[in-house]
Amino acid sequence: MANPRWAETSVPRSLPDKVAQLYYAHGLFCATYPFTVIVFAVSLVLVCSYPLLSLPLPGNLPQHYSAAVASNSSTLDAPRWLLSSSPSCYIQQVVMKSAVCPWNDDLKLTDAFRAPLAEVFPLLEAIQNYQEPNGSVTLGDVCMHVETAVSKAKKSSGVLPEYSCLVLSPANLWQLDSHRYRDDTNLINTIYTHQNLQKGKTSLAELLFGFSLKDTGIKRYPLRKRQRIIQFAITMVYLQHHKSYTDGLRERLMRLYPLHQAVDSSANSSLSPDYVHHVYYPGEFDYKEFVPLTITYLMLFFYIYFSVRKIELVHSKVGIALSAVFTVLASLLMSAGLCFFFGLDFTGSGRGREVFPYLVAVVGLENVLVLTKSVVSTPPHLDVKIRIAQGLMREGWSITKNLLTEVTILTVGLLTLVPAIQEFCIFVIVGLLCDFFLQTFFFSTVLGLDIRRREKIEPSQLFYHHYRYNPVRSSPMTRSHSVPRL
Repeated sequence: MANPRWAETSVPRSLPDKVAQLYYAHGLFCATYPFTVIVFAVSLVLVCSYPLLSLPLPGNLPQHYSAAVASNSSTLDAPRWLLSSSPSCYIQQVVMKSAVCPWNDDLKLTDAFRAPLAEVFPLLEAIQNYQEPNGSVTLGDVCMHVETAVSKAKKSSGVLPEYSCLVLSPANLWQLDSHRYRDDTNLINTIYTHQNLQKGKTSLAELLFGFSLKDTGIKRYPLRKRQRIIQFAITMVYLQHHKSYTDGLRERLMRLYPLHQAVDSSANSSLSPDYVHHVYYPGEFDYKEFVPLTITYLMLFFYIYFSVRKIELVHSKVGIALSAVFTVLASLLMSAGLCFFFGLDFTGSGRGREVFPYLVAVVGLENVLVLTKSVVSTPPHLDVKIRIAQGLMREGWSITKNLLTEVTILTVGLLTLVPAIQEFCIFVIVGLLCDFFLQTFFFSTVLGLDIRRREKIEPSQLFYHHYRYNPVRSSPMTRSHSVPRL
């Protein structure tokens, strides 16, 4: 006759029992095929982290956006960095192309550079002396005033503007003095003295010319004596966009330099001054940001190491601590790679992206210690597979319940319609799911391998220790004198 209690104990009736049975089956599978599960988990981590290779490090690429100066249209398509803050400065460039015309054969090689480049001085003087006809607005009223250069640029002292308007032009190479320019016998050498040959970085000469030197028409070693078109720009930095001032300055310069203005009218119409091109620089990557994060994960390693050091059934304390830290780091890389692949801009999400690595460490630490204590508290006489399965079964429902609660709370945060909060909630949800996956697949499997290794090294300690007990010695039976001899 069957036991009537078998149906009550074996068949799960409630949701926690069903979840516990699923964790039990999962624990048996991970303990039966440990290396397959570990290879699968590590491969998935690498695949999900692969999009991070496209992340622009050690710097962040600038982001661009064009908009009308006076636009009544909706700003829904504007990026968040433009809506959250106002521009730090406005930059306007006056581009000039000049050449010696007509070119005669009796001219020297340097004449192709000297006269066209000398036009920067009257152009700069016209810009600095311009004043609105109907007002008193000048360049000093709208420009950004700077003080002394930073310590890294002290070697360029005299070239960069100090205690004046931030206006950059090739004339800065000669301290805005036309007499020094005329007395300079080697213009090309003066220009290329401030040129940096390192790729990916803008040199001081290119910053003053407003172009890459290869686009200015000035070569380091010119060979042929011919006519050359020299191109340069005067870059002005404004604190505010004064439309009437910029329009008046543009008309003033067009009257001073009327050559080819009618021919280029069609080209100028496509570049309407009513549009402003916004450039957002997220900031250069600073390796010092990793210092507190590295200290946090080192503290996490030592905390887990000293926590499992008290557990005798754990064979490799260092290995378990390293596995826990790897679980946290891998979940962070997986979540960042997935969010980056699907277009989540976590580079500009404010303080959320800075808090998230520490949040993942705290959540991962709790579950790692819970799983470790649950597995080692199982009866030691059971097989390793059964112990892993029972450990996951005991804490499976509580881990799942906490995960669903956290995801539900974060899902409510998505309804706030605040872009920064929405991105942070999505990032945290993905991180929690990745951390849950690695804890149930990677860490629990590594923990089972560690316990199995200890059992192979000390098989006699599974049930009892023979060497702790003194051997029982046999002795002859003695008879009391009060008992009569038969």
